[in-house]
Amino acid sequence: MELVGKVAVITGGSRGIGKAIARRLAEEGADVVISARTTETLELAAKEISEATGRRAVSVAADLSTIEGCETLHKEALSAFDQIDILVNCAGATKSGPFLELSDEIWQ
Repeated sequence: MELVGKVAVITGGSRGIGKAIARRLAEEGADVVISARTTETLELAAKEISEATGRRAVSVAADLSTIEGCETLHKEALSAFDQIDILVNCAGATKSGPFLELSDEIWQ
């Protein structure tokens, strides 16, 4: 992949698969914006990614289960880089229950 000049936004980017994806995209040349709810873990992950890859890694703490959190992430990502080229949705938390049985109200 040739990602120099691209900006990737990764939700759930402070740990696990999201963090690994963010790091890999940065290794391929992308600058990254990582988002999660926990500020401390998120800032440590951004620092680690930046130091390991030499790319800019910006952290945005936001609760993406709310419209306000999504708007915050969008605004902060554009403020930091003026563009978003890649979006990886890796944050995940749902109400308990089988996927096919969750109501529209729960998803909203």
